[in-house]
Amino acid sequence: MESAAAGARKEGGHTIGIIPGYDRHAANRHIEFAIATGIGEARNAVIVASADAVIAMRGEGGTLAEIGFALKFGKPVVALDSWPEIAGLNRSDTAARCGRARRSNSPHQNPDGG
Repeated sequence: MESAAAGARKEGGHTIGIIPGYDRHAANRHIEFAIATGIGEARNAVIVASADAVIAMRGEGGTLAEIGFALKFGKPVVALDSWPEIAGLNRSDTAARCGRARRSNSPHQNPDGG
């Protein structure tokens, strides 16, 4: 995630880091606003619930959990040249095309029905 934060800052974007532990200083140097949660990997649900869409790159269990939460919460997911074994994801081979894939989806639905 450090590379994503570095790229966002380079392009003038703002960065928020949701940290699994209690030390906000554990965030990488490209994070502007660090939120220390103390909730460990449960932060994955917080990250996805706060997002409009999820872009999933190659990863491990944490990324897989975020994909699962996104699908459960009705958030659009774009797999960036990754996760071919998961059906039902939008696919893109470049980051530039991810935005177009996101806009082509119907709006997400609140899992609580609201």
